[in-house]
Amino acid sequence: MDLKKVLGFIGIKENSINVLGPTELENIIIDYGCSEGGGLNYAKNHHMRYCETLKIIKNENKKPRILELGGSYPFAFTLMLNAAFPDSEIVLGQYSDIDASCVSLISTSTGKTIQFESQSFNIESDHWPFSDNSFDIVFCMEILEHLLLDPCFVFREAHRVLKANGQLIVTTPNIACCDAIFNLINFKTPYIGGHYSQYGPYGRHNREYVPAEVEKIGQSCSFSTALLTTVDVHEGANYAETLMKQFPYNAELRKHNIIYMGIKENRAFSQYPRELFDYEPDLHLAKIEVKEISSDAAHGEPVFGIIELSNLGHYTWEASGREATRLGVQLLDKHWKLIERDFRRIDLIKPLHPGESTEMKVSISGIRDPGEYILRFDMVHENVCWFSYGNPNYVDKRIKVN
Repeated sequence: MDLKKVLGFIGIKENSINVLGPTELENIIIDYGCSEGGGLNYAKNHHMRYCETLKIIKNENKKPRILELGGSYPFAFTLMLNAAFPDSEIVLGQYSDIDASCVSLISTSTGKTIQFESQSFNIESDHWPFSDNSFDIVFCMEILEHLLLDPCFVFREAHRVLKANGQLIVTTPNIACCDAIFNLINFKTPYIGGHYSQYGPYGRHNREYVPAEVEKIGQSCSFSTALLTTVDVHEGANYAETLMKQFPYNAELRKHNIIYMGIKENRAFSQYPRELFDYEPDLHLAKIEVKEISSDAAHGEPVFGIIELSNLGHYTWEASGREATRLGVQLLDKHWKLIERDFRRIDLIKPLHPGESTEMKVSISGIRDPGEYILRFDMVHENVCWFSYGNPNYVDKRIKVN
């Protein structure tokens, strides 16, 4: 791959950051006590991939705030990032039973301590514990292939925490590489890491991707594509290249590892890619609990209540804007016949992230005629759908208007 040509084409200057060589990385791994238990071999095996990833970082900001998802022992890429951006703030997003808020590495030669903030969470199911617009770069390296549930959730949370024009950099094995195709022709599995693992379901590769699929996820999650290519990071690559040239062939997309960079855009998310999902995951899930409600009211007077809302889905309920999520109130007669679907809308008092709850005081006015009615409380994602279209999780409350 002619990296200078690719970077020039997309308007990115090849950076001049300090990239540790293999011997330098080996020495710093040993010096900071990260060589035990196979740590040194792991760093050696992945050094080329680390270098290829560092090459594509846009270098306008000398002090970026960086989130490294999966950053953990032996901290090889973390140490390379620290050397490349010594004035940066590097935060590690781990998935661990050990909820340490800080990782400290101490040099045995100088006594110098390097510290990194650390947060433990599941990146595809937990609301990330970071503020909106708080990072310049998010790295998601060799993680996508391990996910079980929802890669789009990861991209959408990355979009939320990135600043405007922030960079999401993803690397993942390329199942369309020449070696994988050659293995398949020889009745071998094309998966690089598909072995069942002693570390549980996240220890293996659950889904490997072709380059276009990674780009489609990015596009659906409001990222523009700044770079999509592949690199060879293992020995003995491309021995199937001659064979593959007999078929539709793009040499840039037939190497071992996919490298993708998406740039955050200010636009609404679109639907999940249909090539990857045979259903729309449970975005629109809510728990609605009516804690108090007036059972009697004078005609023309408001009905008062207290309602607790819990976001059980996979997107943030915005409190305003074209696609805000609101509490919708439908009006039915006493026999559950719908009178008015869009009877009232009630704004949220704040955005509600997945897993969060809020309690609201509500005032519902407009029932003019005496009689018995049913108020149906349902969530509505404006210009998208009522939640009950997919899940009947609405709540009905009977009231009498005098």
